[in-house]
Amino acid sequence: MVIGAGVFGGWTAWYAQLAGARVTLVDAYAPGHSRSSSGGETRLIREDYGTRLPYMNLAIQAMELWRHWQDQWNTTLFTKTGRLLLASPKGAKTCLSARDRLEAAGVPSEILSSQELVKRWPQIHMDGIELGLYNPTAGLLRAREACRVVAQRFRTAGGSLRLAKAQPGKVKQAKLETLSLSDGTHLNADIFVFACGPWLPKLFPQVLGRKLRPVRRDVFFVGPPAGDLRFSVPELPVWGFRGPAKDPRFATYYGFPSFEGRGMKLCPMDERNDIDPDMDGRHVNAYQTKRVRDFLAYRFPLLADQPIIETRVCQVTDSVNGDFLVDRHPEWPNVWMVGGGAGHGYKHGPALGRYVAARLLEQDRDTTLDALFTLKNQDLDVYKRD
Repeated sequence: MVIGAGVFGGWTAWYAQLAGARVTLVDAYAPGHSRSSSGGETRLIREDYGTRLPYMNLAIQAMELWRHWQDQWNTTLFTKTGRLLLASPKGAKTCLSARDRLEAAGVPSEILSSQELVKRWPQIHMDGIELGLYNPTAGLLRAREACRVVAQRFRTAGGSLRLAKAQPGKVKQAKLETLSLSDGTHLNADIFVFACGPWLPKLFPQVLGRKLRPVRRDVFFVGPPAGDLRFSVPELPVWGFRGPAKDPRFATYYGFPSFEGRGMKLCPMDERNDIDPDMDGRHVNAYQTKRVRDFLAYRFPLLADQPIIETRVCQVTDSVNGDFLVDRHPEWPNVWMVGGGAGHGYKHGPALGRYVAARLLEQDRDTTLDALFTLKNQDLDVYKRD
């Protein structure tokens, strides 16, 4: 039984079923729905993960799997755009180190001087940029669509999908026996996997209430001038900045080229405000809108007066230290909790789902991840990234 049909739950259900398990997938609304962390049109996939090598290795595996299933299912899940990380003089060392790690892993990348950057992407104002790290194999994933496709393939292959709000039900001899659904029915299973993203702390407040934190992230789509393709795929890569956090020229923003006519997507970060995934409205606030306007005027001046044509409020679920959580409930050994994806979880979906399924079924896997993803690893009272 897998509860949550987002990127973690959907891929876990798919791989568990592929391995021969009989699986029911439960979701409160629908795969990739708008209240979920896996909703929205696009997510970034990149191999660069700084010094966090387990995640770089997992991302490389995930890239291969996204491509594999895209080919197998004859659909579009991944679009290669490249990824450009722009760095100040103080951030240049980080890019150079990342290039070396990517090269060691066999992933192509290149360091570009400020002069080369201006030539390639004149639509970005490069003031204060020392160099750029360009990773040509990175790109974007069709987030909502991929959740829908995975669930559809899961059902076609014999899996069961139920739409209802779920709660832990009857417990007997320190094991969860049933799942209680909002339609009044109950489901039995030998193993329960709760991959509920921002709902995990609600379901298990005593266990996860201080370890996982759902926070909001305002997302904006800016319409380029009519007929101007410089801000669209393939003329613009996915982009981000690396520099002093207090320097407004290098405020933590990331963005996507316009894809399928949706407008250039950008997201201000740094701030982390709590969100209730059930009750809070999804309207961007005036403060974040002004931040985006000021940023556009400086870094993308051709878009300074262009309309914001769409907005979203996404949510990410931060763990204490940014690591994923894949572990048993401390009192119910047949209950697994999978979450803590934060903003970086989506890209890992198929690789993490394969790992979780292998762990549940006691099959071969990268056992070095077992200790990294434990509940014990989150035994801190204060979020390191506050």
